[in-house]
Amino acid sequence: MCDPSSEEAREQLVVESLLKLSGKHSVTHHEHLQPVVMQNVEFPTFPVRGPTDRLCYVIQRYDDVPWSTGTSASRRKAMDAVMPPVSSMTFTLNNGNKLPAVGLGTYRVRQPDVIMQTVDEALAAGYRLFDTAAVYGNEGALGDAFRKLLPKYNLEREDIFITTKLSPSEHGNSAVIKQAYQKSLHNLGVDYIDLFLIHFPGAARLPSGDLRNAKLRASTWRGMVDLYDEGCVNSIGVSNFTLKHLKELNMRATGVYPVVNQVEWHPYYYQEDLRAYCMKNEICLQAYCSFGGTSHQDTTLLKDPVVKGIAERHEATPAQVLLAWALQQDVAVIPKSVDPARIRENITIEFRLTEHEIKALNNLGNKKKKYAWDPTSVR
Repeated sequence: MCDPSSEEAREQLVVESLLKLSGKHSVTHHEHLQPVVMQNVEFPTFPVRGPTDRLCYVIQRYDDVPWSTGTSASRRKAMDAVMPPVSSMTFTLNNGNKLPAVGLGTYRVRQPDVIMQTVDEALAAGYRLFDTAAVYGNEGALGDAFRKLLPKYNLEREDIFITTKLSPSEHGNSAVIKQAYQKSLHNLGVDYIDLFLIHFPGAARLPSGDLRNAKLRASTWRGMVDLYDEGCVNSIGVSNFTLKHLKELNMRATGVYPVVNQVEWHPYYYQEDLRAYCMKNEICLQAYCSFGGTSHQDTTLLKDPVVKGIAERHEATPAQVLLAWALQQDVAVIPKSVDPARIRENITIEFRLTEHEIKALNNLGNKKKKYAWDPTSVR
């Protein structure tokens, strides 16, 4: 019998105990197990130093264990304890660039002092993706925050990922797109943008039902592709595009697909056909409004009994449950908060939802409750 005082023996005992909790048979050669990686998602790699690190491999390999609502607290905590940090998770985009799985949204955050404090808290918590847009009116304040705070954390420009978006009032040809892009660069005080998105499929000057929207949208995408081909921007994508808009987009003619489609995505409102299309075409879905209508003081989703019940079982917050629901379905997230505690909570998700819990949350989609602007009527 192995000496239980040795590190190898202790490691073996911990692994065997955890496998028993999960209902699996013991495994002798557990050092050969490989982690299960979600499609297009990469967990951080690390050297195996002992039981805790090895358990990450074992748990990911045996993640087909059925965890029902009747799961004991010990089994649930065993799973929760070994979830890799989401701050290090990335999605591989269709051009090979890496997108942090969790970023900080900045919609309606405009006051310079609030932005400075929020970015400070976010960098300290491990956020490296910051999402903004021309229409948010905060690019300048974010640029000031980056210049002041990156040195504080020994970070360089290339250590963070900046997303901004083309205003619906600036759709047009390549010259128009380039001018708008240069303005965002100036506001942010940077030499390049990591991800530049068409913010909305419709132009600000046209009614949503105007057929000219489609023509202008195609011209705008060609202008975005020109920026990308010239090496001005690392990646380009779209936001609020429906399945119809993606199919109509002049992707084949340009040879460049969007790397991201950023859309409203939460259990009350999600589109499985859109998700399937994006997965097939290697377009990463990125969710906004993950908490429902909190930007409009609507906390209905956060207070939903299903969400709250799952949160209680995992000793987590409802917000963390909603973020985990998206991440486990290969959807990136950009939760917004200016509260220091919530900023930290939103990037500290140390549990995995069970298949049963994901299905329970999916069933809330019957409510079809949308909180943000609706692109479905845009021609």
